[in-house]
Amino acid sequence: MDRHLTDADMTLFTQLRMTAFGKTVIDLANDPACDEWTFSQKIFHALDKEITAREQRRTQKLLKASRSPNPDACVEEIRYLPDRNRGS
Repeated sequence: MDRHLTDADMTLFTQLRMTAFGKTVIDLANDPACDEWTFSQKIFHALDKEITAREQRRTQKLLKASRSPNPDACVEEIRYLPDRNRGS
């Protein structure tokens, strides 16, 4: 069987709910620059892309569910002013 992956094969990856993995595998299969990669390197690269995409989707889902007034807020950007706790 000597068939190359194309964008037409994305429906199979979508059905498997592995769109990022599928897109990466198709890109790797059609990119001559990756011909020197081993099979394992290609698979691990595609798996990494899928895991990253899933984590990003989960984070976005949680942010949306939080109904935060500022979903772009970042803990590292909190500014603690010296007189913050000095009250009345």
